[in-house]
Amino acid sequence: MRVVGLALLCAVSSAAQTADPAYAVLEKAYERTRALDYEAAIASFQQAAELSPRRADIRKHLAYTLLKVGETEAARDQFSEAMRLNPADHHVALEFAFLAHETGRSEWRGWCLTACAS
Repeated sequence: MRVVGLALLCAVSSAAQTADPAYAVLEKAYERTRALDYEAAIASFQQAAELSPRRADIRKHLAYTLLKVGETEAARDQFSEAMRLNPADHHVALEFAFLAHETGRSEWRGWCLTACAS
């Protein structure tokens, strides 16, 4: 019975991995991040975002990786997109608000504060 359960678990896990078109690319992105190869990780996160454009988590990880290489404005833009995709993620909204302020984009401040309050 345990063997059947294990086989079923493996089959479900494998199906979930193949259902996400960005899975393999994200694995590379995280591997490159762990290796501190941020430029390659950024390229992989960007590719994953193209493959799964509705996933806010990819945009968030891309934004944090962009911050590691000093790309503040690009990170701000990715946090903005992540916030658009998932307005309930208040951590993303706060990161965006901070970077919008840091990069002088104060015209977005009111919109961000409204989004964070909801």
